[in-house]
Order: sequence, then C-alpha cells, then structure tokens
Amino acid sequence: MRIGYGRTSTAEQIAGLEAQERDLAAAGCDKTFVEQLSSVAKRRPQLEAAIDFAREGDDSSSRGSIGSLDPLRICSTLSSG
Repeated sequence: MRIGYGRTSTAEQIAGLEAQERDLAAAGCDKTFVEQLSSVAKRRPQLEAAIDFAREGDDSSSRGSIGSLDPLRICSTLSSG
C-alpha cells in the first residue's frame, strides 16, 4: 500500500492542499493523510496517524515538508513498528 501525507500551513492555502491531494492520488497513494498546520508545530496528528497506519512493505509519499520534525525519529518509528 502506498501512503501519502500532505500539509499546508494555513487554512487559506486550501488550493495548495487540494493540489497536494491530487498529486498524491496521481502518485498512486491508496491512503492519504492531510492537515493544515504550521511548519513549526511540534505535533502533527495526521503525520503521526500515517506513521501508525504504516505496515511493513508499505511505500510512502510526502508532498508536504516534514521540516523541523526529526526524520531519524520517523524512520526509527517505522522500522520498529
């Protein structure tokens, strides 16, 4: 299964979020998690939901930046799941 994640910083960026959702669908994502949340937010509930949803063998695609989140922590979480 291919899992996608998209994010924009504000509700005013709805067109950007819709474009990300289209791009993720075009990339073949079977399940997509999206949220409108500042890039400085420490907690990203939909990214966490995507990580929790992922299973061994799944692919991922992200149209939104994970920015200040710790990519090594994310990889470690996925590896240990």
